[in-house]
Amino acid sequence: GWPKSRELLSRAGNLYIKLWLGLPASDATAGYRVYRTDMLRTLDFAAIESRGYFFQTDMTDKVAQAGGRIAEIPISFAQRTAGESKLSGGIFTESFERVTVLGAQRRAAQARDMLAQLWH
Repeated sequence: GWPKSRELLSRAGNLYIKLWLGLPASDATAGYRVYRTDMLRTLDFAAIESRGYFFQTDMTDKVAQAGGRIAEIPISFAQRTAGESKLSGGIFTESFERVTVLGAQRRAAQARDMLAQLWH
C-alpha cells in the first residue's frame, strides 16, 4: 500500500469531505466510479467547475445531490513502482478550498431556509 503519511492524508481528506459535504461515500476521492446513464443525463455538466483531481469528488457530490445511489466496491492501491505521484500541494489546496466553499454555501443555504421558515 501507501506510505503512512499518504494514508493519513487520504483518511483525513475523506473525513473532511464527509463532514462538510455529507457525502455517503467511504472514499470520495477515488477515481474509479460507475454512473447510471439516466443519472448522468440529469446533470448539468456545464455547472461543474472543477478540474483535475477534485472532479472525482465533485461528480460524486453532484450525483448525491441529485438523489443518485452511491454504491462502492473497495479497491486497493498498489505502491507505485515507477514514476512519481502527481499529488502536489496545489492539488491539495484546490480540493480543500473547493470542499470548504461548497460546504459553506450549503450550510448558508440551509440557514437561509431555516430563517425563512421562522419568519413565515
